[in-house]
Amino acid sequence: MQHPFMPYFCSMIFPLSLCTLILTGILSTLCFSVHAAPEEPQLNGFDKAGTKDSVSSTTVEFPASYKLATGPVIGHTTSNSVAFWALFKRAGEIHIALKKTGEPGTLQEASWTRDQMLLHGRYSLIKHQFGELQASSAYELHVSIDGTAAGIQTFKTFPDTELFDFDFLTGSCAMRPPQVGRRFFPGPQDAIYPVMQAVETDFMFWLGDNVYYLLRHMNVPEMMYERRIKKAQVPEIKEFLASRPHYAIWDDHDFGPNNQKGNFPLKDTSLFIHNSFWANPYHGLPDLKGIFTHFDLSDARFILLDNRYHSTPYGHAKPAMIGRGQMAWLKERLLESTATFNFIAVGSQALNLLDKGESWARYPEERQEILDFIEAEQIKNVIFLTGDRHHTELQKVEMNDGLIIYDFTCSPLTSALHKSVLTGHEANNPQRVPGTLVAQHNFGKVSVGGEEGARTCLIEVFDEKGEPLWQHLIRAQ
Repeated sequence: MQHPFMPYFCSMIFPLSLCTLILTGILSTLCFSVHAAPEEPQLNGFDKAGTKDSVSSTTVEFPASYKLATGPVIGHTTSNSVAFWALFKRAGEIHIALKKTGEPGTLQEASWTRDQMLLHGRYSLIKHQFGELQASSAYELHVSIDGTAAGIQTFKTFPDTELFDFDFLTGSCAMRPPQVGRRFFPGPQDAIYPVMQAVETDFMFWLGDNVYYLLRHMNVPEMMYERRIKKAQVPEIKEFLASRPHYAIWDDHDFGPNNQKGNFPLKDTSLFIHNSFWANPYHGLPDLKGIFTHFDLSDARFILLDNRYHSTPYGHAKPAMIGRGQMAWLKERLLESTATFNFIAVGSQALNLLDKGESWARYPEERQEILDFIEAEQIKNVIFLTGDRHHTELQKVEMNDGLIIYDFTCSPLTSALHKSVLTGHEANNPQRVPGTLVAQHNFGKVSVGGEEGARTCLIEVFDEKGEPLWQHLIRAQ
């Protein structure tokens, strides 16, 4: 993958050599922030670290709404449970009460003091799950900070029936150019998120590169954590996070440096941060680290893969993108599945054979192993959900016995565009479903529905203004 910032700065105004010198000077000396933090109230005699100065001894009281930085952000939701995370600022004690919408009284509650939270400077983060909920019911999370009401987050549980219709949004590659870069490439910034927010779905599926660690961020754990904190507070993103449940995988940029493999020294830091800011069902196994997880919804199974933690450099003696342990786990999840549709989310493209950058094709033996397994075990209606490429397309491969495997790549939300795909060696990829190649900012919507025995999966793609670009209907085999 090309460096995500280079097209923003170079392609518009500077010759390459001059551009390189300017980039080197600027990027090596600055630690860019993702978004200017919301203004703090007047400190009345305190500096931003909360240290008393020599002018006044007035105690500062921050409003509770200010202390609730982001969230609660709803994650994995079932017919009887909900998981969520929330970010706070200058908070002492947190209390969250679970209530059923329209009914008096508190059903469940949880409290945290600062020594029970994940702390970073003035910020603190909690993650929690409530169970024993009723299906198809609306609930509210009432947040109080230091004894004062701060906010309410609503959510709804899924039905407990075996078959129901559902839909979700999806997308990947959500870079925000550093502040200095926006003078030369204003870009779409965050305008796509209100558009996505207006599209009602049951949840959002982030397909990697959801956050970009840039230069000094990726080598300093505290700065990696701060990068996440700041992006979570961008107003448009914050509002979108509040609009529905969210699931997420990662790719190279929210793991570490560009195209980074599993030899990244800070991969455990990346893993910890990712798992703190996304409330997926679970992450990895007790004896096998990673972000991989799975869940079932209606007649669909979702398998989320980790293409980074266990990946090897291409020249490794035993090259692998997901590794032997995760491969065994993946096969078990597919073999036990009774779902109509089996969605497999992974940061890199799964089917594409023409990509010369990063894809599963760069690990041909491992890629062929999973395809052979799907064919041999007759795992029907497998749809890979992938990102990374900075363009969108739908590819499919028909196996010898007529079994069809799809790969829906959806990218980018806000990152640089891969327009060369329109004319380069991938322009006429024979595996691509005609009319599905998009080289502009976009997002996807996937809808599963229909009567039993005639279920369908409708894939739609929209541009950054919400205008439809294409749709494709997959009928269950």
